Amino acid sequence: MALIILSLGIIFFTQVVFMYYASYVNESAVVIHPYIDAYLGGYGNTVYAELALLFALILLLRFWLSRTKSQNTAANILKGLSGKLIGIVNFLILLMALFGNGVLIYLKIIEKNPIQIAVTGNGYAEIGIVFCMIGAFSVSRRTLSQK
Repeated sequence: MALIILSLGIIFFTQVVFMYYASYVNESAVVIHPYIDAYLGGYGNTVYAELALLFALILLLRFWLSRTKSQNTAANILKGLSGKLIGIVNFLILLMALFGNGVLIYLKIIEKNPIQIAVTGNGYAEIGIVFCMIGAFSVSRRTLSQK
């Protein structure tokens, strides 16, 4: 249950970053829609929020796969994938997202870079993303598989 709450927290904080970006570029010449542009990368400004969003979605997939019953061979293969392959991919995404969001926290809070603050917010959403990601990744496999 803690994994679901932390994943939803990550999704919430990434939406805050996307909304800040969308409100910043609302008056500019965005082709489709500012919110969709934030999901498409936002000229590189929202890439780390997207990595955090991908991390949260993979965590939810991992949680769902850990809850499948091992009645057939396909379920056993999916459980093996959720433990090994998805764990490795999610760890790599975690490293990239933590590094990127950590750099943004540094630029927004320590350096007080006005351009970064104007484009994607004041930095508190990135702090929430980092704390939720560390908490979600530290949920043990044993806690995850308990019913």
